[in-house]
Amino acid sequence: IEPAIVPTYTIGEARPEEKISTLVRDAMIGLGFTEIMSLLLQSIERHFEKFLLKPDENHVIVENPKTIEQKVLRNHMMTGVLETFNKNRRKAVPQKIFEIGNVVHLNPEMETGTNEFRHMAFGIIGPEAGYAEGRMYLDAILRELKWDASYRAVKHPTFSQGRCAEVMNENGLWARLGEVHPQVLNNFGLNYPLVYCEIRLMKVI
Repeated sequence: IEPAIVPTYTIGEARPEEKISTLVRDAMIGLGFTEIMSLLLQSIERHFEKFLLKPDENHVIVENPKTIEQKVLRNHMMTGVLETFNKNRRKAVPQKIFEIGNVVHLNPEMETGTNEFRHMAFGIIGPEAGYAEGRMYLDAILRELKWDASYRAVKHPTFSQGRCAEVMNENGLWARLGEVHPQVLNNFGLNYPLVYCEIRLMKVI
């Protein structure tokens, strides 16, 4: 084989989703949050039932999973955050954690049948945790990203009624912020109020 120089050269560069993830990660760490990493595959019980949700045809279900604990491809990041709080429930509060990762939504128009999005989620648990504190941190992240947004009240089974909002703008921003429902807290063995937020940073695929 004759050695030859590659005819084209490229300069290595971070992908767009990694650039925005790095910006948000630095901001969250600066705000005093600790980063976690959780699995992309979850069980139906942990991903739906504990959150008072029902699985439907809009979720990716693994047909022949190696274990029932890895049967659903996550389309939200609440599972990892609340399970981490559960594992640290004997530690001092308040606790503040965040996670950056991908979620998958079904889309029959795509070649793979799915869309993949880069999300960031954070949670705060403690006796004083509430919507106002979560709103403060979400506003800080939106300022860091230089994104304008509007809040509107919504109903969601995972969150207490009247304490949940969705955040949107004309450029496709989506986020959800709210105080987690007491029944969901009981399902995860948590004894303190918990405010949770999840924001879509960008579409990956």
